[in-house]
Amino acid sequence: MTDSTLEAIGTYILIPLVGNMAVNVYKAYLQHKEAKKTKEVAVKVDEAAIKVEEVRTNLVASNAHTNDKLDQIHQLVNGEMSRQKEKTAVALRRLAQVTCDAADIQDAEKAEEAFLEHRAKLQRAEYRANPDLTPDKDKQL
Repeated sequence: MTDSTLEAIGTYILIPLVGNMAVNVYKAYLQHKEAKKTKEVAVKVDEAAIKVEEVRTNLVASNAHTNDKLDQIHQLVNGEMSRQKEKTAVALRRLAQVTCDAADIQDAEKAEEAFLEHRAKLQRAEYRANPDLTPDKDKQL
């Protein structure tokens, strides 16, 4: 073989063959690198999902606790308001009995009506919250 034949073989056969091999090796390297990144991302996504679930669980528990506290506060406020409305109605009724004034009697009636309406609302709320209760018209909350 002559030098020109060897040169032609190198130029037209070996160089493209080696070039294609190099390209294929490089592509394989990139695929391996991408697969590794994909696995790392998948691990991070799994870790994030676990943290999200922990936050969701804590939020549910926190909301339940907050709702319980708000219910307790609401019951205290409504109970105190009921007692205050009753005291007002009693005081205005006594004043009306002493003065026998039509305006005082009307104020006493309005106060008694407001107290009875408030008590009825509390009882309806209690029945909604606890459907197993039986209505007791004489029950005062």
